[in-house]
Amino acid sequence: MSILIDKANPQKHTNCSLFLPHTFTGKEKDEETGYGYFGARYMDYELMTMWLSVDPMADKYPSISPYAYCAWNPVKLVDPDGRDWYEYTDKETGKKEIRWTDYHSQKQMDENDVDGRYLGVTVEDGDKYYSLFGTTENLKTPAGYLVQALDREIIKYVRCNRMGEDPNKIEYGDFSNIYNFDRQTILGMNMGGINVHNESDLQYAGADNVHVMVNDVDMNGRLESLTPTTKPLAGPNGGDNRVVGFRFNVNRKDGYSLVTFSYGTKAKANAFTDRVQAMMKKGVYPTLKQMKHVNGRFHQITRYD
Repeated sequence: MSILIDKANPQKHTNCSLFLPHTFTGKEKDEETGYGYFGARYMDYELMTMWLSVDPMADKYPSISPYAYCAWNPVKLVDPDGRDWYEYTDKETGKKEIRWTDYHSQKQMDENDVDGRYLGVTVEDGDKYYSLFGTTENLKTPAGYLVQALDREIIKYVRCNRMGEDPNKIEYGDFSNIYNFDRQTILGMNMGGINVHNESDLQYAGADNVHVMVNDVDMNGRLESLTPTTKPLAGPNGGDNRVVGFRFNVNRKDGYSLVTFSYGTKAKANAFTDRVQAMMKKGVYPTLKQMKHVNGRFHQITRYD
């Protein structure tokens, strides 16, 4: 992680004021590589707005270079970061599978000759959960439930902003089933009734680390904001610096941190913010529909137009 300000030596960061991170795309340059970071891929601005890896949808546009950003026309076009789920049926075998697409409605899929049924931003299929950020999770595991719970809070946050509602009125989500700890188990682990669990192997929205504060008092929380913070975590025992980096918090009603996911660089944290903000634009995500597969049929859970 690149540290711009050293609290022990404040003068250490003075030269950072010369760094101009924002570019014409609205993204920030990654401080470590100097490339533009878009959440999924890096871009070299010196090479005519060229990606440094192949576009995952390159096979749909054979006439355009797989390394081209916005078909070489970044002045008029944008490349939204985010995809949705759809159901594809193999015509020969009849076998069905769930895939990820750049399109955000059945209409867009039909207009671009994508064969399948549009589902939405998240899908539940038995114990499988197809998440908001493209991963497939097992709902029988703590990590799977945590990803789903975090997705729900982000979707509620997006809906609130789309509708112009007060974010302070967003209902708190339930995180109590992440870990099936009873009171005695919790107290046995920590006399204060609090345990910090580090899901370092969990890749939520590209985060480097995910931390959960497990307690026996209140496991309801909501996304605090889309502004990354480096402040110590709020907890019953005061500030806590165990979670480093640029992070986002899911807080309880009392302001204590329930879940945090952190990024090693500000550029990576901003990339997450950009992805969520893209969901707030109806032109990119015309719906935030969620589906659940029950008894061989998909049922709509919720839809935010």
